[in-house]
This record gives sequence, structure tokens and C-alpha cells, in this order.
Amino acid sequence: MQLVNPTLDFDAIRATLATQGFVAIPDFLGAETAELLADTLKNTEAWEFWSRGEDGTVVFPPERWQALSETDRARHIPTTQPANNAFHYAYERATPDPASSDPTLRTLGAFMQAMNSPGYLDLMRQVIRNPKVSKVDGAFSRYRRGHFLSPHTDANRDQVRLVAHVLGLTRDWAPDWGGELTLCHADGTPECVLSPAFNTMVLFTVPRLHHVRQVKVDTPRYSFFSWLVERDIAPHSTDETRRVV
Repeated sequence: MQLVNPTLDFDAIRATLATQGFVAIPDFLGAETAELLADTLKNTEAWEFWSRGEDGTVVFPPERWQALSETDRARHIPTTQPANNAFHYAYERATPDPASSDPTLRTLGAFMQAMNSPGYLDLMRQVIRNPKVSKVDGAFSRYRRGHFLSPHTDANRDQVRLVAHVLGLTRDWAPDWGGELTLCHADGTPECVLSPAFNTMVLFTVPRLHHVRQVKVDTPRYSFFSWLVERDIAPHSTDETRRVV
């Protein structure tokens, strides 16, 4: 299977990213690779629930999250309009792991390994015109009714991120279902609103203000959210994350 669609015009992609700071690339992966990822995400049950609200970050492991009723799940979704521009979110996450006993996580882990192959990293260095890309770091997400990301810039104190690298893996998304990735001007007004699209890669420079609008339907919205990273920084100690077990 081909990792990247060989017919893409990377000269044009590079020029667009350099000019406007973001670019959306349809048909990014080879078709078989995109279909394998989409089928794996549909079939996996390894979804953790992550939320951040007034009480900090809360993570539900898959078995605990699956045991909750829809009513109880809805109670853990924080407000979409936090005070003082705090960063709030709610979504489900699957972490790729090539050594997992779960075959779906192994498949996702193999994809992550391919994203970190020398050939792919070199391609990304050329696309963003920066030789300092050392890795692709990220995970897979599933947004369902009520899930969202409030405005934030992707700047991270534990990592030097150069470019956000977000692959849409949702088929047949309707325009009125929400879930749009919205890239903003510095004052918070929308500059570009991108509805979920299958096998479309979005690259944008970091830091950049953006958000994901709240999903209005039960249909899942899938993506691979990640960054082109220069280096990690020694993690800061924090007690904001609370894992529910």
C-alpha cells in the first residue's frame, strides 16, 4: 500500500503553505491506506474519553467510558464558552501502539511508524521548508454529539511544534452537522472554515488560533491529529490530569 498519494503536486502545496500559513490537501494518502485507517477506526473499541473544563483534564479509560449511559456521558462535557478564554474540550482518543495486544491499535501504530519513517519526515521537511522536523506526534480522535475544542493555538510547553498535521478520516459529512476545523485571525474571527472531509490533510503553522465547532449529530467524526515536531522539552510536573479508573 502507498502511504502518500504519488500524484500530489507538492510544489503547489509548499507554495500555498508558505503564502497563507495553511493548506488543505485532498486525497493525501494512498487510497488503500486511507480505507484501512477508516475501517480500523470504525471497528476499534479502544476509545478513551478526554475532557478539559473547570476541574482540569479528565480521562476515562475505554471500559469505564463504555459502561456509562448516554445521559451520564453528556454530564462530562464541559461548557463550550469557558470564562477567561480557558481551553476546554471533549472528544474520544485512540492512542496508536504497534506493540499492543489489541490488533486495531497495532494497525494504528504501524501507521504512526510509517509517518515517522525517514522518507515521510524528509518529505515534510521539504513541504514546510524546515529541516528541523524530527518526528510526527499525535493520536486518533472520534468526536460525537456535543464534542468540541475551544479556541487555542497548539503552543505546548512540553514540545516545540512547528506545524499542525491533521488528517480527516470521516466519510460523507453533511455541512450542517458541525465539527468544522476553524482557523482564525489573531482577533478570533474565522479565516477558513473546513468541514470534515475524508482523506484530506490540513497543515497549518503553529502557533495559530483555531477551534473545532461542536458536533451536532451522533455520526462519528474521525481524524488523525498530530504535529510536525522539532523536539520535546523536559515535561513539567502537573496535577491537572485526573484519570478515572
